[in-house]
Amino acid sequence: MPRFNLLPPASLLMLLLLLGPSPISQAFPISGYFSPRQRAFLWRAQAGAECFDDDNGSLPLFRLYFQGEFDNAAQVVSERAQGIEAGPAGGHEQIHCILTPLDLPAGSFGGDAQFFLGATYYFDGRPEAVFRCRVYSFHPPPPAADDDEDEECGASFFLPPPPFLEMRLHRFTPEFEGMMRQNKYDLNLLPQTQVELAEVVEELEGCSVIWSVSNFKTSDEEDDGVSFRGVMRDGFCLVQSQRDAGIQLKIEDDLLLTREMLCVNDRGTDCVTGKIIYGNYRSLPYRMERRQRP
Repeated sequence: MPRFNLLPPASLLMLLLLLGPSPISQAFPISGYFSPRQRAFLWRAQAGAECFDDDNGSLPLFRLYFQGEFDNAAQVVSERAQGIEAGPAGGHEQIHCILTPLDLPAGSFGGDAQFFLGATYYFDGRPEAVFRCRVYSFHPPPPAADDDEDEECGASFFLPPPPFLEMRLHRFTPEFEGMMRQNKYDLNLLPQTQVELAEVVEELEGCSVIWSVSNFKTSDEEDDGVSFRGVMRDGFCLVQSQRDAGIQLKIEDDLLLTREMLCVNDRGTDCVTGKIIYGNYRSLPYRMERRQRP
């Protein structure tokens, strides 16, 4: 397929650029109605198509940012003050996220894993209300397609900055999930051998997230202006629900990470009915501000 067929109409692009950023677009510049490749074009066009690679130390900075505690309490307070409730009304639930470095056996989840994190999410500021606990493993990015490169900077104008990291998502088996729930999701209970770990933790196949340096610049005076964007490798993935064996979920996710903020636009819909199972009804991100440094 010719590359230009993947781009949005020129008139729409110009309209978006002329309108300028809104509060939502500043937090999550491009999302919603464009394909990942179309969004990539808009990101690059807005920022002058600068190119990045990992020679500038992306990985150490990413690891520094992507740990600690975040929540969207301020976002929820603002929405409730405007009369916007969570759910179909378009508001957000209050979510607290804890990202914890894990010391797992070398070679876990493939011999090329560089490091691991535990990710625990709970509602309404209540640590006992955990609704998700995952293990993230981080790997070198998949090789770029030959036609995605150009001579000038190693990445096509029509694609986002080259990725430097792939994040694979892993969930617990139902039996191990039950044990972890009884023990308040104590990540110290994870097995310490590759064989035992593989028996209780399974990868969400096709759901990996590709991270790259983002062109988005923050306005926080305490921030250094560097940010990272995560997009699903294939745009979405299909996963069988553990809570309801009869439901297959279509999962979509976009992320933006800065030193002081983690934006997550994670949505799950029923593949058959299209019903929203989780996520924001307006496809707006959860703006989680840093609450505790590692």
